[in-house]
Amino acid sequence: MADGESNISSETDTLAQFVASATALGKEYINPARRFVAWLAPNPPDIDETQGFMVLALLILIAASDPRKVDTSSAGPLIEWLEKDVLRLEGFPTGRHPERWLLGLTYFDIRRDTWEKLAERWLSHPNRRFPTDLRGDFEKLGRHLITGSRS
Repeated sequence: MADGESNISSETDTLAQFVASATALGKEYINPARRFVAWLAPNPPDIDETQGFMVLALLILIAASDPRKVDTSSAGPLIEWLEKDVLRLEGFPTGRHPERWLLGLTYFDIRRDTWEKLAERWLSHPNRRFPTDLRGDFEKLGRHLITGSRS
């Protein structure tokens, strides 16, 4: 670790590991994990960027689900909300890498690589059974996270 960095993590880091574990354990764990994050997301801890990460976790878990067995109607509005929230938060530069889309908005980025790997696996290459427009939205979101930019 560089000088001044700490080994302190936050809900965003714990959430990344939770999602990675659920997706690694298999399909029977993804839906319960998705329901848990959906239950938790409306009441995040009092940290501004945490709700955005909860929405991201929910979107990754939706993308990891079997499209025939999950209601995907909330995914588009959640992506729109996340993009607007990141724009709002970018007005208050925080984090170690404020130039990076979403992942740069927090000082607690121990699991940044985990978020990027989840985005690569589940968002950049979504299941072909998802509607075409939703696949495009997932791919765009994955690019934002992996490249760190909005373009």
